[in-house]
Amino acid sequence: MLRADKTGFALYAKTQRIRNTLLMAGPMLIELITAIWLLIDTPRGLSHESLVLAAALVAIIWLETFAFIVPLNSRLTQGFDEAAIRTLIRRNWMRTICWTIRSVLMIRIAI
Repeated sequence: MLRADKTGFALYAKTQRIRNTLLMAGPMLIELITAIWLLIDTPRGLSHESLVLAAALVAIIWLETFAFIVPLNSRLTQGFDEAAIRTLIRRNWMRTICWTIRSVLMIRIAI
């Protein structure tokens, strides 16, 4: 793996963190609000159990994001940290899996 100088990498990580926040904050918030809304006011004909599972996946995604992903990204704003990068990649797989399962579940609910 190529190693960037510490200052250059820190600047890159800070910029990337801002861009990622701007990109993801809105959709994640909408996803959370709609998951809660569907639990509170479940439309007739939809499986409440499926919506509970979908909401649980959102909860796991948010927990993973704020307990692990955000702190790891903060660590990277201090400079290159190979261990943090490897952990970030590994932890991101949990969110990817949850979002994939949730997407399939929501498509099944919508059809």
